[in-house]
Amino acid sequence: MEYFRREDALRVNASGRLIQRIFGNNSACEIDNANMGFAHFSEEEYGKMPCHYHEDEIIYILEVRDAYTEYGETRESMNNRKELKAGDVLRFHNGEFHVFKFTSKEGYLDILFFFSQGKINVVE
Repeated sequence: MEYFRREDALRVNASGRLIQRIFGNNSACEIDNANMGFAHFSEEEYGKMPCHYHEDEIIYILEVRDAYTEYGETRESMNNRKELKAGDVLRFHNGEFHVFKFTSKEGYLDILFFFSQGKINVVE
């Protein structure tokens, strides 16, 4: 058995978020068949997140304040919007553009993410 704690994971600043990878490429546990970790989003702390797409992604919302997601098949057609609550589970499909946004400057989003491959290919 291997044991990991979130607070021990390397903290990586990315566009609009702080990432802590536990499993996968460049993570606490280098494996090549999955990618899992945590991310914290806050415009005040990390700036705006760019809309992007990548492989199938499953997200569990741990904590949230004043946040929503916009998503769609193309960057120009992200007409879908979903307000987010703690306990929500999201699945963004392969190639589906998405972004997290906030309705207040105090807004934040804390998630657990999972991909079924070890390396994530993000396209902004």
